[in-house]
Amino acid sequence: MGWLQANAPYVIAALQLLVFLGSLWLSKHFASRLKVEANESNTNRQFMNVNLRLQRVEDALASAPTHKEMRSLERQLSAVSSDIKRVEPWIKGLSNHVDMLLEKELRNK
Repeated sequence: MGWLQANAPYVIAALQLLVFLGSLWLSKHFASRLKVEANESNTNRQFMNVNLRLQRVEDALASAPTHKEMRSLERQLSAVSSDIKRVEPWIKGLSNHVDMLLEKELRNK
């Protein structure tokens, strides 16, 4: 016990040095409060961005046509396409008549 009392300042300094080195090692290998708060802030920001994107997708889906509406549009498009195919020969004939009339007018001049 006498040795400890005689060398107490050195023992205390050595223990303080060990505590300091231990806390330094712990601070390097484990996350600090600042890092955790920064990571939490970053995670919250990413979560908000994902929520915003999800809201945009949900809004787009809400305004998108339903399956029945798509089928109806397909039928209407098919009907318009068949109407165009039926009118196409008539338009070609009309175009030929216009070309002939134009050619006749140009010959008369």
